[in-house]
Amino acid sequence: MKVLSVSSEVFPLIKTGGLADVSGALPIALKAFGVETKTLLPGYPAVMKVIRDPVVRLEFPDLLGERATVLEVQHEGLDLLILDAPAYYDRPAAPISIRSARTIRTIGAGSLPCRSPPPRSPPACCPAGGPISSIPTTGRRH
Repeated sequence: MKVLSVSSEVFPLIKTGGLADVSGALPIALKAFGVETKTLLPGYPAVMKVIRDPVVRLEFPDLLGERATVLEVQHEGLDLLILDAPAYYDRPAAPISIRSARTIRTIGAGSLPCRSPPPRSPPACCPAGGPISSIPTTGRRH
């Protein structure tokens, strides 16, 4: 079976949250079941800096008024298709890189108290990855 996965982030290339973890781990896990997965993701500057030897698969001279290219590349066991569209993704507001995410987690680890949640509360996590306490709900509307 062949699957096309589309995600805005894939670990280890770009990560802003848990979606990147799943998008990066699922294709590798599915290989064990004979599922070939290619993941399409935006060509953010952080992504374009780390990919090596991409192969041009499609060229769009006018994708919504701008030039774009679909690149195919393998990276750390992942088969990826990257939409290289600088007019849309080459900007400072692009998602943070893995290095920045690690820095934020490190800073957050020293500044947020991490405690176990009270019983029957939904789990919550601090940036360091540990649980933080949450406020149990009463079910009443205020």
